[in-house]
Amino acid sequence: MRKRVANHVTPHSEYSKELISLSRKGKCVGEENVRWMGDAVGYEGLHSWIYRKRGQPDTCESCGKFGLSGHEIHWANISGEYKRQLDDWVRLCAKCHYRMDGLGEKRWRDHIKNSERKCSIGGCLNFIHGAGLCNKHYLRKWKGVSIYA
Repeated sequence: MRKRVANHVTPHSEYSKELISLSRKGKCVGEENVRWMGDAVGYEGLHSWIYRKRGQPDTCESCGKFGLSGHEIHWANISGEYKRQLDDWVRLCAKCHYRMDGLGEKRWRDHIKNSERKCSIGGCLNFIHGAGLCNKHYLRKWKGVSIYA
């Protein structure tokens, strides 16, 4: 918000910025916000709501690891229904979260299964990384270079 004087823009003074900030404090927060979704909130919105309400976790409630940050620790949903209830969420390290969701074993099985497969390009002896191709041929395909030449 700036005042227009002729064709010049004058910035607000520090005092007026403080008054504007104080007048807006506490308004349009939570359910009073125009964009409030309630229980129809999406995945990202619900996770950001949990982080605002419960903070950033640093200790796993399952195995007891502490001092974790970033991608090492997650807020995990217990019921799997993604309800907007604070007691339906638990702090878990990534390993315990994958184990709880049943993803750890699946990813490990897929890794073992793929590590035994060879590249589908004739004569290539490299192990595959994705789409049935080794890393070298996959990158060539992605860049648009002919992989069969």
